[in-house]
Amino acid sequence: MVILGVALAYQVADAVEAVTEPWVQLIQNCVVLVLVVPVGLVLFVRAARPDLRRGYLRRARGPLCALLAVAGSLGFILVVSATRSGNSFRGSAFWLLFLLTWMIFFGLGALVNGVANVFRTADVHEVLPPLVSVALVWVNLVVDLVSGKYGDAPDRVAAFLLWGGPLTVTCLALWELRRLRRGHGLTLRRALGR
Repeated sequence: MVILGVALAYQVADAVEAVTEPWVQLIQNCVVLVLVVPVGLVLFVRAARPDLRRGYLRRARGPLCALLAVAGSLGFILVVSATRSGNSFRGSAFWLLFLLTWMIFFGLGALVNGVANVFRTADVHEVLPPLVSVALVWVNLVVDLVSGKYGDAPDRVAAFLLWGGPLTVTCLALWELRRLRRGHGLTLRRALGR
């Protein structure tokens, strides 16, 4: 709603773009997570003590299955679209309905679950979701800075919109890590066996 209000007030984008922005952001977050999660898992496992690595690798099946669910769902949509595009229009309504149903129930569901659950990185260790979330928002900040998002808005409004999300998520992640340390004795140092 904040994005829509700023877009309408400062004419940063037209109304259609402002309404579709959350969906574009969801897909962007998913793409960034698909890149950040494997890198984060590899770095986490490599930084762990050698005797802990095998256990973490076994637990990495959950995040990898979540990544494959998103990739498989979107890949299926692309394959069916490509094979149907060369055929006649007979039965097109059925295939369009089938693809829309697939996208809504499987594609969108996989995207929302993947982003909301940070691709099940807690299966590997409980400290990973806050760390991956922080990486996600800062990578998105860099993307937004490079793309010149909110370029038409006043400097203070643009700065608030650009930096507010990453700073808020970072504070929440630090609070979550503190809560894990105080309530459950889980720290990054202990998770890595250091």
